[in-house]
Amino acid sequence: HKAAAGAFARLLKMALLEERIPAGGVFIDSDNLSDLDKLFDCVAHRTETLVVISSREVLLRPWCLGEVTTAHMHKVRTFPVYLPDFVPPDDAFVQGIEEKVDLRPLTENGIEAKDYDLALRSFRDIAHL
Repeated sequence: HKAAAGAFARLLKMALLEERIPAGGVFIDSDNLSDLDKLFDCVAHRTETLVVISSREVLLRPWCLGEVTTAHMHKVRTFPVYLPDFVPPDDAFVQGIEEKVDLRPLTENGIEAKDYDLALRSFRDIAHL
């Protein structure tokens, strides 16, 4: 996930900046954030659009799931970009998420089961590229 998605994210960032599309800049979480405890706050309060580079494993990474959930909770526009191996979360995935993902980073930041449940169910219905 991380290598392919990271390379694609950097390419997308370069293209967006070249076209001067985002007025406030482009933020890649793994490049620009030194304190993960501030990540969800950044998504909630300083993000206009969350672009999710959706690989097969993206929703299995606690911090990525937390970003998607935080965006949903704070009504931040979210735009998934599906990579070829991505499978949208179905009901079985959503119901079994607690067995697949270490959710401590989410619960430690006040994100509850109902929050990520709703976010995952919403994520699969969002228009995507």
